[in-house]
Amino acid sequence: MKPESYAALEPLLSGRLKKGNVTNAFLSREEYERELAAGLLTVLENRDGLLLLRERENRRIMNFYLSGPRPPMPDGPPIVTEIAFRQGGGEMSEAVEFWKSSGFRERLRRVRLKRPKSTPPPRPDCVAPAGEPDIPAAMELLNSGFDPLTGCVPTEDGLIASAGKGLLLCARDKDGLSGLLHLGEGRNETRILHLIVREDRRGEGLAGELIRGALAMTGGRRSTVWTGEDNAPALRVYEKLGFERDGHRSVVLIKQ
Repeated sequence: MKPESYAALEPLLSGRLKKGNVTNAFLSREEYERELAAGLLTVLENRDGLLLLRERENRRIMNFYLSGPRPPMPDGPPIVTEIAFRQGGGEMSEAVEFWKSSGFRERLRRVRLKRPKSTPPPRPDCVAPAGEPDIPAAMELLNSGFDPLTGCVPTEDGLIASAGKGLLLCARDKDGLSGLLHLGEGRNETRILHLIVREDRRGEGLAGELIRGALAMTGGRRSTVWTGEDNAPALRVYEKLGFERDGHRSVVLIKQ
């Protein structure tokens, strides 16, 4: 089914918030409403689970509520899901094994890093807020650097909404956007969602400048970021700027 409004979707979600159910569905109401307005959200449900499938050009992103051994199993284009857990795993680690036994395979592992609240650095001169006119170039830059099947790259509408809230920072040179940092809203912390530097500008310290720009813009609030556990360059940059691993990991799974 394709719910037409959040009012139609919300009872399905709240009905699954029961002890024993396992979920990776933590989207905000605003995110759900954006997917619903674009007609991109499909819901599959049976007694053993509820699946939320967000359609993209070459894949579907899956969030789930598991309550039994036989949730609905979708067919069609590739499906991507990400499952986060603390070291040791517990129920979420078991969910990883369940989906692997259902035909999903591991595509990527991430780790989470945190930086405590601190005095904000001055904003680098090379970093500035991005606006709606920058969105096409921002989408091109993101698609050039992120695996299109991991579910990382946001929709164009999502980026426009972020730019309108001042959550996109960029660096520019004579060839256009040379770097981009995308922030997410958090109640008590800043979330770095995407950080990318154009290939010909890597190794010049631009990633660090973008992170400093984000810290300056957010007043040095506590910050979190997820990055590939084998992405050594990114880990070095974050750790140099005071981020530390906090024991949370995630696994990105794909079914093709």
